[in-house]
Amino acid sequence: MNIGKYKLVIEFWIIRYDSLVKRINDRPGAIYNNITGLPAHFMFTQDIVAGLRWDITPSWMECTEYQRVHGSSTISLLDNSDFTDLALDWNSYALQVAFRF
Repeated sequence: MNIGKYKLVIEFWIIRYDSLVKRINDRPGAIYNNITGLPAHFMFTQDIVAGLRWDITPSWMECTEYQRVHGSSTISLLDNSDFTDLALDWNSYALQVAFRF
């Protein structure tokens, strides 16, 4: 008689911090804001990411990710035509289920 086993094992997790400043002499973006009148947070982005990967079976994988972002220098202005409405602080959530063959 074969008995199946089910085991919850987190295979891989990651915590990452990223920082981007467009002008090193204007880290908070204050000079940019004074000259252009546009939000200062267009000049920097700082984010922290936490993610998990779980191999459910050899063929199925699940990945989750949470990202907390401060600033908006990495946001594409082509996709966001009303760029004055971009938030200073925002969150991103992702879930992926993949089948490998």
